Formats: sequence, structure tokens, C-alpha cells
Amino acid sequence: MIRHMYPFWCAIFAMLIAQALKPFSNFLLTHKFELSKVKDSGGFPSSHTAMVSALALSVGIHERFSSTIFAVTITLALIVIYDAANVRYYSGQNAKITQQLVKDLQETQ
Repeated sequence: MIRHMYPFWCAIFAMLIAQALKPFSNFLLTHKFELSKVKDSGGFPSSHTAMVSALALSVGIHERFSSTIFAVTITLALIVIYDAANVRYYSGQNAKITQQLVKDLQETQ
């Protein structure tokens, strides 16, 4: 039974490892260690991307890279990775615009 769940467990462990690395990557950027980053969504590394990448790779290894299920999982992974990259980009753009609006409002008062 557990042998057939190999791709699932690989995906779960990849997600957990990515989440566990968030305080360390945050420390490299801010020089503050915040353990609470473990439970945060978003940020780097992307646990969603880690999860679907591990799922696709483990399915490819377990079921062969020429299988139909690998094609499905790699398609899912590409969609998630594309969306994760775009969400991060546009949320960054939104933050810049919001900061500029606040600055403009402060200057007019």
C-alpha cells in the first residue's frame, strides 16, 4: 500500500521541507530569524511549486516518464508553477503602486 503512495509522500515531504526553509530564506533577506514564517503561505521557497515538482518527478520515476499519468502531473506542475510566478510578480507590482499612492497622499497633506 505505502509503495503505491510513494509520489504522494514525496510531494508532502517536499512541501514540508519548503515550508521549513522559509525562516532561513527570510533570515538571509532580513537578518531576522522568524520561526513563524514556517506557517506562512507565499514567499520563497514556494511550497506549492516544491509539492507539484516532487509529485511530477516521483510519478515519472515510479510510473515511467512516458506514462499518461506523468503527462497529467507535469501539466499540473507547469500550471501551478506558472501561476505561482505570476501571482508573485503581480502582487509585487501591486505593492509598489500602493506604496507610491501612500507616499503621494502623505505629500499632499
